[in-house]
Parts: sequence; structure tokens; C-alpha cells
Amino acid sequence: MAFEITPDKDHKFELALTLNKIEDAFRIAEEQESLDKWKKVGDIALMVGGFELAEKCFLKSQDYNSLLLFYSTYGDAEGLEKVVDEAEKAGKYNVAYEAAYLLGNPDRCVDILIKSNRVSEAAFFARAYAPSKLPQVMKLWEESLQTKKLPFQPEDLMRLEGHKEVMEEALSLEQTLRQKYYSQPKQPAHEYEALKEEYFNDNLAD
Repeated sequence: MAFEITPDKDHKFELALTLNKIEDAFRIAEEQESLDKWKKVGDIALMVGGFELAEKCFLKSQDYNSLLLFYSTYGDAEGLEKVVDEAEKAGKYNVAYEAAYLLGNPDRCVDILIKSNRVSEAAFFARAYAPSKLPQVMKLWEESLQTKKLPFQPEDLMRLEGHKEVMEEALSLEQTLRQKYYSQPKQPAHEYEALKEEYFNDNLAD
């Protein structure tokens, strides 16, 4: 009864949530264009299985953390790509990085770390996943230290004595990964063990 007669939109919204009138709550959020209300509706819609409405609300409220969870749970690569782009534009670099990592896009991860002024982390990430980008990142790291007038100079692993063979192997492995994984459509999670065994068998044969 109170829901029907109250003239106060905020009160009506809270009553709609309490009474599980999700569509009514969404209409009020739409009328007021309220980020907070969209997020509340999205959270409840997700809890009750209203996935389409939840996604719509998270997009409208720019709730990139919830979208990251939503799309990664579904294995929605297109949705995760959207999260990378939109979160990066909004300066939500942690979310953008996580989404890019889940997509297996090391180049984008490095770029996001650099853009967020985390050049040292970008260097370590590049060493592990994209060694071909190390020269670029090391140069930026050195310039960053010079700008801050810090008396340090990072060691260039590509030229460091004793690391030549290690880096050559890393570059070769990266090329293999780019051809067989990074640039290929991602396989379903349930095929992981079989793909892992196939990958290691191929490398042992080489």
C-alpha cells in the first residue's frame, strides 16, 4: 500500500527494492539517471538471476568491478574487451589490467601499466609474458627514474651478461605463445588440462 501512495521517489525506490519490485526500481533509477540506484538494482537483479537487467544496470552505473566479475564468470570475451576499453578510459586501471590479463593480452597489460605510471611493474610483467617489449619498457623506466632525479638505473636484462641465452629462450617461447595462444580464439575452460598436456608435449618434442 505504501509503495502505491508515496509521492517520494527515493522512498518509493527503497520500497521497490524491499518488495522485490525490481522493474519498478529500475524505472525510478532511469527517471533519475542515478548511478547509485542503477548499481543497487544491478546487485539485486544479479542475486535473483536477472542477468540481462544486471548487466544493463552495471553498464549504466559504470560499475566496472561488477562487470569484470560478471563477464569473467560467463567467459564473455567480448564483454571483457568492453571492460578493458571503458575502464581504461575512466582511469580504472586495476580493472582494465585484470580484464586484459584474463583475455590473455600481454601487450595491453603492459600498455595499461605504463599508462598508470607503474613502469617498474610493466617491466617485470614484460619480462615474464612479453619480453619483446622489454627494450621499450626499460627505456621508459630509465626516463622515469631520471625525471624523478633518482640515482638508479635499471639493468637491461636483454643485454645483461649471462642472460643472453635465457632471454633468447624467453623470446622464442613468447613467439610460440603468440602464435598458439595470444592470437587465437580462447578455448573453453574444461579443455584446459588437455591443452596443457598438448602444449608441453609439443615443446618437449621441439
